[in-house]
Amino acid sequence: MSEQIAPSAIRWPTRKQEAWKYTDLAAWSKLMPEAFSLAPAQADQAPRTLWQGDCARRLVWLDGTFQAAWSHGEAPQASDKADQRTCSALKDLITHSRSESHSLELSSADKFIHLVFAHASGQDALSHLSLDIEVPDNSEVTIIEEHVGGRAGLASQQLNLNLGANARVQHVRLQHCAATQMLIAGQHARLANHARLFQTHIEWGGRLSRLHSTLGLEGQGAECHYYALSGLGDRQHVDHQVEVRHEAAHAISRLRARGIVGDSARQVFNGKVYVARGAQKTDSDQLLRNLLLSDKAEVDAKPELEIYADDVRCAHGSTVGRLDDAALFYLRSRGLNRAEARRLLMLSFAERVLREIPDEALRHQTRDAFADHLSLQTPA
Repeated sequence: MSEQIAPSAIRWPTRKQEAWKYTDLAAWSKLMPEAFSLAPAQADQAPRTLWQGDCARRLVWLDGTFQAAWSHGEAPQASDKADQRTCSALKDLITHSRSESHSLELSSADKFIHLVFAHASGQDALSHLSLDIEVPDNSEVTIIEEHVGGRAGLASQQLNLNLGANARVQHVRLQHCAATQMLIAGQHARLANHARLFQTHIEWGGRLSRLHSTLGLEGQGAECHYYALSGLGDRQHVDHQVEVRHEAAHAISRLRARGIVGDSARQVFNGKVYVARGAQKTDSDQLLRNLLLSDKAEVDAKPELEIYADDVRCAHGSTVGRLDDAALFYLRSRGLNRAEARRLLMLSFAERVLREIPDEALRHQTRDAFADHLSLQTPA
């Protein structure tokens, strides 16, 4: 008989903690299965992913367990290093999970990495995975991260990126899990002198998905671009908590987030930019934009600035609106029905983030999958 853990045995974060104000896991725990399985997951075939192209490494995890048979390229190394960056509110959850830790040291030959985090469709699993990625100085790499599959399990993940001086990383994260899967993820990035990080996070799957990102611009001239896009319907819930920390001078950060929220779904986005006392000549701005498709849908967007330097350029803004009636009328006057017109306007709104995907084939595949999801949520 496989080992199991009941959700009631875990102390969940509550709304009393500011970072969890809009995502009360204590309330969500009532919707979880009676017990989670801690047994290693089993599957007959490799997970189906959007990206099928060539890459230096394709590394696959199933419910937090590395799958060598489905992977190729140099495997990650097991690590027993305790992760001090894990959110304290989740430490009790991780203690009860089946947990693995790995580290990955890239080389100049690693131009394209595909990370696949799959979740078993046949069990309600509880798992945690920690992965450290070291990017050497003067290197350039594209990382495609996909979250797929699932049933009614809960996955916890911590991804740590360390960029060396003059490194350049394109990181695309696609979350298209099954409609009942729950995912709680953390990300911590450190950028050395003149390192550049371009991140694109796109989510349209899962029942509950939360990503807490801390981006540390620790070197002079470091640069970070963070793009996020969510397409939500039914009772989906997505929560992004992003903190950009400017610790050195002459650093640049751009934060752009867009959400399309329908039915009874909820989008949460909290973006905070922190500028330390010595981080002069900081150039930072963030803009949060959301579309509401239903009177029952909800958006909670909060951009923040905390500045301790006096020679900076920082700005932020947030908007929430509906589809433009005039634009809908124009498209319908050109022969489109209402559903087609709405779908086209939503894709136009999403395109600002979709176009940041660097690989053309993956960009088209993601756009098609995102559009298919939106069409399911669009009334005729």
